[in-house]
Amino acid sequence: MTQEEERFKKLVGRRIKAARKALDMQQADIAAQVHVLEDTYGSWERGTRLVTTDHLPALSHALHRPINYFLGVPDEHNLEDDERLLVELYRDIGHPVMQKQLIVLARSMAEITDEAPIIDA
Repeated sequence: MTQEEERFKKLVGRRIKAARKALDMQQADIAAQVHVLEDTYGSWERGTRLVTTDHLPALSHALHRPINYFLGVPDEHNLEDDERLLVELYRDIGHPVMQKQLIVLARSMAEITDEAPIIDA
């Protein structure tokens, strides 16, 4: 297997895990909904096995995410390039606590008044 294929398996696994944790569910719960063994589901999250196309629809339903989310395809409806990048970076974080911290930061930044200095990136 190529390095690119290995990275893809890891990406899919991180996204599966992040979606499950966002729902505050256990691996066993999702495995039961998708009708696979918990070990199989765990291997998907670890990125050691790739979820099969037969299981993607059930996984998508169980985790309340579109299939494209797991494959790393951003939802491009009405998003500018910078917005798409922000969504991709948020998803790649893969750690629920860090994702929540980013949301808190973004919310506080959105509340900045006109008097606050803005740093041009």
